[in-house]
Amino acid sequence: GVPQEIIVAIIGIETQYGRYTGEWRVIDALTTLAFDYPRRAAYFRGELEQFLLWCARERCDPEQVQGSFAGAMGLPQFMPGSLMRYAVDGDGDGHIDLHRNVADVVASVANYFLAHGWKPGLPTHHAVDVGGVRADDLQVLLAPDILPTFSATALRERGLSLPDTVDAQGGVLALVELQNGTAPPSYVLGTEN
Repeated sequence: GVPQEIIVAIIGIETQYGRYTGEWRVIDALTTLAFDYPRRAAYFRGELEQFLLWCARERCDPEQVQGSFAGAMGLPQFMPGSLMRYAVDGDGDGHIDLHRNVADVVASVANYFLAHGWKPGLPTHHAVDVGGVRADDLQVLLAPDILPTFSATALRERGLSLPDTVDAQGGVLALVELQNGTAPPSYVLGTEN
């Protein structure tokens, strides 16, 4: 239920469509961050543990796995904890390979979205015109940033004119301002997706 363009966009953002998945040994990156970065040491110790468990499960040499300077791996740049929780064997070969196996990558990214509340069939956003919204109401509506917070009723009470499709879908929404360089910003109404 996760659209292919969303999955492709994640791969594009994370690794430029697989062009750059990182050239650091993941074991080195995670060990350094786990024991030489006090502010987030506990987090990275957990990631190091998950990485070693994954290597044991997949029977791979931890010294050969490469990724980002922070230990993210493969085309979707999953941290080891995310890999252990959300990665799936998309082609049924008994292994999960997020570096070279496109079926595993696609299935894993989709699984990640589903685990985080993706609602199949719900669009990510709606176009919206803020022309009738007062400046102070606009600031209130933009304050939560991209976090869906407002009901359709609350948005209308602040002067926002909504597309008819919004009411049929229900749920909470977020007004998001999109910067357009020197041109005026545009706005979309973000859904829970």
